[in-house]
Amino acid sequence: MPLAPGAAAAAGALAPDLPGTVEKVSADGFAARVAELENELLALELTALRVVAHSADGEPHPASSVLKLKGTELQQAVTELLVDLAGPASLASGTDEGALPDWVHRTVPTYLNYRKASIYGGSNEVQRQIIARTILGL
Repeated sequence: MPLAPGAAAAAGALAPDLPGTVEKVSADGFAARVAELENELLALELTALRVVAHSADGEPHPASSVLKLKGTELQQAVTELLVDLAGPASLASGTDEGALPDWVHRTVPTYLNYRKASIYGGSNEVQRQIIARTILGL
C-alpha cells in the first residue's frame, strides 16, 4: 500500500537520516496504521466524554474499564509504531548521539516502558473481567 502524501512527508520528516526506513514503513502500511490509531483515539475520546456525562454520585461508570483497557492498548500501539518507523536504528545503543535523531534513541526504551501500562492501571485481564461482569452481564 503506498503512503498517502501526508504520511510520506511525516515518515520522511521523522526519519530523514534512516536509509530504507520510509520504504519499509510504506510496505508495512504506515498510513493505514496511523489512520487506524487516530480513529481509535477519537473513539476513546468520545467514550470518555460519554462516561463523564453518565457518571453519577462520584461513582465510576462501568465503561471506565473500557477506557483503561483501550487507553493502554493505544499507548502501546503508538510506541510500537514508532519503533517500526525507526527500524533497526532504534536498537542502536552506544552510538554517537549526533549520528541519529534523538527520537530514535528513545523509541525502544519508551516502547518497553509503556508495556507496564497494562499492569499498573489494573491489569488488562482484570479490566476485561470487569467489563464482562458489569457491562455485558456475564
